[in-house]
Amino acid sequence: MKGYKFTTEQEAQSAIALIEQEANLPKGDNITKSWTSYSFAEFNSPAFYYINHDALVEKALGQPQELTIIYDQQGL
Repeated sequence: MKGYKFTTEQEAQSAIALIEQEANLPKGDNITKSWTSYSFAEFNSPAFYYINHDALVEKALGQPQELTIIYDQQGL
């Protein structure tokens, strides 16, 4: 999958803030507070945080990279 990889949760949170700024969110009483969220690839070694790619995220974070996510230990 294409996405953005982060070593720390703080880096992922900072990236979310950049994406929200690009999306101009949150907007007043709008129910949408964030464009996306990050996930934790706990079964990868080393584990890392990541954000899925889409066009708006790319505008905020630049070119994505190809990521391999292991979703359970059976995938090891």
